[in-house]
Amino acid sequence: MLSPPNSTQSGSSAASDVYNGQDVRTRGEYAQGHIPKSRNLPLQELHKAPSAIPGRDTPLFVYCLSGARSRQAVSQLQEMGYTDVTNLGGIQKYQGKVVR
Repeated sequence: MLSPPNSTQSGSSAASDVYNGQDVRTRGEYAQGHIPKSRNLPLQELHKAPSAIPGRDTPLFVYCLSGARSRQAVSQLQEMGYTDVTNLGGIQKYQGKVVR
């Protein structure tokens, strides 16, 4: 089951009240429903990550619909120098609250 991790699950020593979920689906998919507090950064626009997410050590939790795009995004973010990136997989398995 997909669920937003808390700071102790992320492996990060920095506690945070902010869930750094990155939804890499299209804007239309995001509008149909997304995990609360997540931000939409479509895979096609991932090159904008440095301006959207300035801290390269920020814990990031990436998801999409099935897990394929999030897997690609994690790889690209790591290539950009992000050091704490976790692939949550697909929202289709998420059983928590969804914002529409």
